[in-house]
Amino acid sequence: MTEGSSGRGRGYRWTSLVETVLFIAVALVVGHLVLPDDPGYLSFDLHPFWTIVILASLRYGFREAVACAAVAALVHTWYIATPPGAVFHFSALSLFADFRDPLLYLVVAGVISGFTQHLLERTLVLRRQLVENSEHTAELEEANRAASEALHQLESRIASELTSILDLFGELARTKQMTAGQIKAHLLEVLAEHIHSERGVVYDYERGRLVRRHVSGGAVDEGRAVNGEADVVLRESLRTADVVHLGQFTGDPDPEQWSGGTVLARALRTEEGEVLGVVGVEAMPFVDYHPHTFKLFGTIVEWWSRILDERLRLDELRSRSVYDEELGLYNYAYFANRMEQEFERARRFSLPISLCLGRVQNWDDISPERTGALRQTLARIVSECVTELDLVAAYRADDTLAVAFPISMAADAEARLGAIAEQIERFDFSPYTDGERRLAMSWSTVEYEIGMESFDEMAAKAEAAMEPGDADA
Repeated sequence: MTEGSSGRGRGYRWTSLVETVLFIAVALVVGHLVLPDDPGYLSFDLHPFWTIVILASLRYGFREAVACAAVAALVHTWYIATPPGAVFHFSALSLFADFRDPLLYLVVAGVISGFTQHLLERTLVLRRQLVENSEHTAELEEANRAASEALHQLESRIASELTSILDLFGELARTKQMTAGQIKAHLLEVLAEHIHSERGVVYDYERGRLVRRHVSGGAVDEGRAVNGEADVVLRESLRTADVVHLGQFTGDPDPEQWSGGTVLARALRTEEGEVLGVVGVEAMPFVDYHPHTFKLFGTIVEWWSRILDERLRLDELRSRSVYDEELGLYNYAYFANRMEQEFERARRFSLPISLCLGRVQNWDDISPERTGALRQTLARIVSECVTELDLVAAYRADDTLAVAFPISMAADAEARLGAIAEQIERFDFSPYTDGERRLAMSWSTVEYEIGMESFDEMAAKAEAAMEPGDADA
């Protein structure tokens, strides 16, 4: 059946006629041997030639089947027209009856072979479609495997990036206890860990010159002034606020083989854009020299620029009169100004910042001669429980103190606030005139939320959280 289905495409198959002639010859020989009185099987109601015609129709295509049926019809017609020992009498009335089987050979062969060939050709079409669909399915499965693998790699990369970001926040938290010089040295450690810098340098920008102030990777030339104009990467980093890499000028060289100076740099700048210094990388693995590293490097330097700027500002502020001399805390004017800056930074860079307020309950019931000493004691306790980068200040009302935790989520701020509240409770203050009532305070914590417009909105939310019934005593 398979062979017959492809007859149209192969051309005429002459073996069909050979097989038909052989089968007819065998049938006639058997007939003459077994039935000598009935040559041609004319006495049979179902002529043996039907077997030959049907098999040929099933085996071959339309043309071959009709040709085979025609050969069988001619042989059968010859036996009908030349009966042995008799004369055939032609009659138009009995013409179909006499030659019924030969005519039906042609009709049946044409019908069966045509229908069979149609089915077989349709089967071939379906098989080809099945093969194509199987190939397409295999391609889709391969694409699905590739997509799944890519998704898995993306998930792993996202998890890795999230871990790196959390690690960076942790490193930022560590800088709160550091001096400006320690912050710069710590920056080189962070670069070595996150972008695999093998030799990094932090330059101070002093009187128009770059001075190698902090160096990692075994270099020993700290404190040496360099000519920034001679190093194209350093020169360009002083002129732009973006990351500068050597590939912008020389066609992506191998940083492991480059010996001409800096391969990656970005300037440390204040919020106003003033250059504090430059962070440069002079050696790093080539496998890490790609745009993703450049972006991460820029983010790290940007964050540490802000931290360094804050530390330098804090050091400068300590030399100015921005304190409430009575309490030893920042005054409210300075605190509000700083918080506006911190708020803008948080909104611009999507950094967390939390504000905590503490209010003495029933302040009006406390004896006026005791309020001053109580405020000073509370201020001293709070100051001892926070870091140098946290902002503790007198608030607008005498009964309230404010604590700001830059780069801290509300959960972290509340945990630290709980430690402050616990320390205050240990003193077991009894500031009221009757001497029996203990000090009770209301605390509230809010954090920067996307959509907030100013620090005043943040402060108003913190004040509302301390309303009676909402505050924790």
